[in-house]
Amino acid sequence: MPTRMPEFEMPRESSRASVRAARAARSPIDDGSEAPRGRARLIAGIVASVALLLGAGASAMVQRAAADARAADSDAVARLAAQYLDAIEDGRAADATALVPVEGDEALLVDAVLGAAVRISDAVVRRVDVGGDGATVQVAYRAWNGPVRRAIDAQRTPEGWRLTTSLAEPVALEAEPVFGVGPSIAGLPLAVRGASLLYPGLYLTDAARAAVWTLSPARVAVDGDPSTVTNPVAMQLAGASSPLPAMVDLAALHLAACRDAGACVPAPRGLDARLGETTWSSLGLAGDGGVAGRIGSAAERAGEQVEVVVDVLATATGRGAVAWSCAGPVPLDDAGTAPFGPCGGAPP
Repeated sequence: MPTRMPEFEMPRESSRASVRAARAARSPIDDGSEAPRGRARLIAGIVASVALLLGAGASAMVQRAAADARAADSDAVARLAAQYLDAIEDGRAADATALVPVEGDEALLVDAVLGAAVRISDAVVRRVDVGGDGATVQVAYRAWNGPVRRAIDAQRTPEGWRLTTSLAEPVALEAEPVFGVGPSIAGLPLAVRGASLLYPGLYLTDAARAAVWTLSPARVAVDGDPSTVTNPVAMQLAGASSPLPAMVDLAALHLAACRDAGACVPAPRGLDARLGETTWSSLGLAGDGGVAGRIGSAAERAGEQVEVVVDVLATATGRGAVAWSCAGPVPLDDAGTAPFGPCGGAPP
C-alpha cells in the first residue's frame, strides 16, 4: 500500500509574532527603540554621579586656588613689613621712608639721625590678615620704654602690595626759639614751626657751647605708638653756664639806680623808688653766643601800681669776654621800645 506523505502546515502569522516577541524579550537589540526603564535609571544615575564629581572637583580647585592666592598675598605683605621693621632697627631711615612714604617734615628721617638713636629691637611680624585689596599686619617690637604692638595697613596697587602706615611720629618744640637758636639732632635742627617726624628711638639733642650759654643734650623719646604722648622738646641750659642769675642781678641794680634821678635812661616819669621783687620773664639765646632776657618788677607811678620791665643783653666780644647792656625800665606795654645802654649801677 502506497505510503502517504504527511502534509506540512505553515505556521500562522500570529504564532510567528509571538516567537519574535519572546526572542526580543530574551535578547533585546539596540535598534533605536526605547530601552527598558531599569536601564534608563541606571544610566541617569551614572551621569548625575559623574556631574557631581566633576562639580566637586572644580569647586575644590577654585577653593585651593583662592587659598593659594591669599597665602601668596599674606607672604608678600609679611615680607614687606619685615623689611620695613629691619630698616628702622638697622638705622636705615632712607630705606624705611622708601618703603612707606610719610606726610610731614621728613628732614630728620635720615640715616645719620636714626643711626645715632637707641633704636627698636626684637621686631617681629605676628600676623597678617588679607581681605580683598587691603591687609592689616600685626607687628611687635621693643622700644626704649618697653614692648610695643602696632597694627599697620597695606594696600594692593597695580605695582604690587604697599605698606600705608608709617611708624614715624611728629615731634614739636616746646616753644619757638628766640634769635633762631634751637635744638638739633646730628646737626639737623628740629622744625621751628609745626613738627619734625622721627622714627621710633631714643634721641639726644646736640650739646651747644657758646660764650655766655651752654645747651645740655635733651632727650627726645619716640616709640612709634600714636596712643602714647610724645613730649615736646625743650632747650635745656646747663645749670653752671646759665646766664640767668647774672641777668636778674643786673636788672635789679638797674632798677635800683632809677632811684637816683637820671641814673638810668629812660626811666618812666614819676617812677617811685619803691620797687617790688624782680621776676624772670623771658630768655633768648643769640647765635653769636650772647643772650637776651626780660626781667619784670612791680613799681608805683603817681600812686598807682604798674609793672615795669628791663631788657638785659649779653654780647660775646671774643676770647670769652662778654659785654652787658640794659634797656628800660619801661611799662610792660612799652616793652622793647627803649634803646640799650650801660646797665645802671653795674660795675664798668
